[in-house]
Amino acid sequence: MEKKWFLKAKPIWLKDQLNKKNATVLFKTIIKKNNDSTLKITASSFYRVFINKKIVGYGPARSAHFFSRVDEYKLNLNEEENEILIEVVGYNCNSYYFAKQEPFLIAEITGKDFTFATGYDFKARAYNERIEKVARFSFQRAFMEVYDFTCKKNEFTNDNIIVLNDLHYIRRNVDYPRFDNVLCNYIESGSFILKQNSEIERTRTLVSKESGIYDINELEDYSFDLLCDAKYIKSKKADVIKENNYEVYSCDYSITGFIKIKMIALEESDIIITYSEINSNNNDDLPIDVDYKRNDTINIIRYKVKKGAFEYVSFEPYTLRFAKVHVIKGKVKECSIEIVKYENPNTNRFVFISNNDKINKVMEAAKHVLEQNAVDILTDCPSRERAGWLCDSLFSAQGEKLFTGDNKVETNFLENYSLHPNASVLGLPEKTIAMCYPAEFDDHVFIPNWMLFYIIELKDFYLRTGNERIKKQSQKIAKGILEYLSSYENEYGLLENLPSWVFVEWSKANSNEFKQDVSFPTNMLYQKAIRDYAFLYDHTLYQKADKIKQVIIDSSYNGTFFVDNAIRVNNKLVRTNNISETCQYYAFYFNVANVKQYHKLYNLLLNKFGYKRDESKVYPDVYKSNAFIGNILRYSILVSNGQTNKFLSEAIEYYYNMAKITGTLWEHSSLTSSLNHGFGSYVAKLIVESLTGIKSIDEKNKIIKIKAVEYFMDYKIKLPCKKGYILINSTKGKVNIKYPIHYKIERSEKNEEE
Repeated sequence: MEKKWFLKAKPIWLKDQLNKKNATVLFKTIIKKNNDSTLKITASSFYRVFINKKIVGYGPARSAHFFSRVDEYKLNLNEEENEILIEVVGYNCNSYYFAKQEPFLIAEITGKDFTFATGYDFKARAYNERIEKVARFSFQRAFMEVYDFTCKKNEFTNDNIIVLNDLHYIRRNVDYPRFDNVLCNYIESGSFILKQNSEIERTRTLVSKESGIYDINELEDYSFDLLCDAKYIKSKKADVIKENNYEVYSCDYSITGFIKIKMIALEESDIIITYSEINSNNNDDLPIDVDYKRNDTINIIRYKVKKGAFEYVSFEPYTLRFAKVHVIKGKVKECSIEIVKYENPNTNRFVFISNNDKINKVMEAAKHVLEQNAVDILTDCPSRERAGWLCDSLFSAQGEKLFTGDNKVETNFLENYSLHPNASVLGLPEKTIAMCYPAEFDDHVFIPNWMLFYIIELKDFYLRTGNERIKKQSQKIAKGILEYLSSYENEYGLLENLPSWVFVEWSKANSNEFKQDVSFPTNMLYQKAIRDYAFLYDHTLYQKADKIKQVIIDSSYNGTFFVDNAIRVNNKLVRTNNISETCQYYAFYFNVANVKQYHKLYNLLLNKFGYKRDESKVYPDVYKSNAFIGNILRYSILVSNGQTNKFLSEAIEYYYNMAKITGTLWEHSSLTSSLNHGFGSYVAKLIVESLTGIKSIDEKNKIIKIKAVEYFMDYKIKLPCKKGYILINSTKGKVNIKYPIHYKIERSEKNEEE
């Protein structure tokens, strides 16, 4: 039986805004002084709450279609009259970021002897200051933020409010962000010259009709074109930023949050903020290049403001290290940029201090990417997508456990998948699930082999948490995945010619040439998922997994390497000569190969491969791995097989190169795409395991599993768990460990293989 969340509140919206894209509505009520009241609230797509003009909440935590998570806030209404203002945006478009549902707000404030509820006590108005007909921020997210505060405001009224149907309301489960403020540093001033008739490339962000965007010809803002090819000239800082002048601000690292601008407009002004994770100009003598389109995004916020003091916080969270404020028209002074951080609030439970500066820097970067990608669900990146991707989550979940001592956010992520609607709702084949969720896919694209990571993570999650509810709730969907994929098995039991987009990793291994017709990395993944499903639900499937594993070995291994694929020639499967480094890591990571039986290949990988390999000279026919996911698989294999010295010497340099540039860990090995990716937090888990020997913490049975270590350095680690902290102190090779009384230690002197 569902909990009754609201006493009398009803979901409401403005009738004439119901079917609009990118429509924002403000809801307001006034409540007299009361020091003990509670607000319960949820909405679609997103809301933020102001009490007497101060932001007190943002949400909701994302959920599956037809469900909505309820937030609860304790309020201190200490003014004689307190203005409650709730801003809600209904995007009404497809995205990889949220479930597309009818926009609504349901909210209820209760106190001693009173209840203020939507449907009864709130007035509303269309927030016409936010321009609706603008470009998307990215293909995966919703719309840019463009505001005109010089226009006449709509009036609050009870007219035009309609009551909508209830959804299924469920718990938030995850903790609320703290919304800490970080002041950005001023670093540069100058002027700019706009180039006439410039246009950025018309990518899918601007023209993909399937995603539910406005036609590019009906937009009310073209700031993405306006600044294209602008020429910048550095100059000294002035007291006033005049028309066609700019200022640049920076953060200490790539940070995610709401962008807050403060300034005084000396006259009516038009301001554009651009932002980026890096300075794309490597020459210190040239102006800082804040490339707003670098990450397949349009990193622009625009404000048209009246004369006077102005302060505003962006509605959406964004990711940046550099922000550039352009004065397109008018003049402003006393400008500043702050970031209101939007992060997991629990990552400071973990403490790591060592005498190795590079390791410290990498650990800090791993913390940054985890806290920014584990707010309400586990996401790939906090910038371009904010999407709950499978595979990424398998690794970032282990980062969450390390840094917070729990897996609250992963629980939400998996719960959303367990509530996944019939695939037809998303335009996908029956019994499949989305590659990232909650999301929409009117282009019908899905990654059939990525569904297998869902089953693999379910087992990993169960071993870490012992959560029987999620295990039971997920069985039907997990079973459906295997049933769907079994229809693509060939005469050997291997998956062949899977539909849509088969993904292996960001490298040559992902080319069609390496994936058709039978992809061996995909089948390695397949046998592992079947094995994990057998562990969770049906032991009879172990035999099937063993059979597929042997067929892969017989078909893929050429005596030196595992080959990436086999193709049909005259109705027979013929092994190709396509070999990727990543395919070898798939083989070892998913237990098709083991070190004992394939010691020559393992030693070859150990000594000749890795990110420093010059593939033009060393095994040029074996194509190099990228950060996602080949290299992370490599490092996991090294650590699990006791090669901690090799791992630390190699991986620390690899990730330190990222950390020193952005303070975060990247999607690729190079400065492309997202430079803040959640899966990178897994490297912190591997570092801690390498130093302490702690492989895992079984929270169900309260067992800390430890193996012997070979690498010694001075460090102090405070490792959170559900019942307290594990304290590890290493000085001159002597290690001391303290742990909560509820737990016990289980030691193994050798590395274990499945």
